[in-house]
Amino acid sequence: MKKIVIHQENSEIITLLDDDSTDIESYSNEMVKVLESQKICIIETTSGNVLLKPTKITSIFVTELEEANIKKDSKVKKEKNKNEIKEDVIRD
Repeated sequence: MKKIVIHQENSEIITLLDDDSTDIESYSNEMVKVLESQKICIIETTSGNVLLKPTKITSIFVTELEEANIKKDSKVKKEKNKNEIKEDVIRD
């Protein structure tokens, strides 16, 4: 899974996740095409689509997320939600 962080001039950071099996170098080369473009681009990812004006992008940071960490984070969130539900039930 890839994490894409897009920095734009005078704007908030955009963070996307993409469940793409392409190696990081090839994936990054695809992002270079976005930066080189003079037209508005659509970046399609697992977490959603974003329309960007490349002239306003200052950088794109692409990292490979480890599946083990994603599953661990997901498990922690699920456990936290279970605990919150139990607490709510006890309070009622």
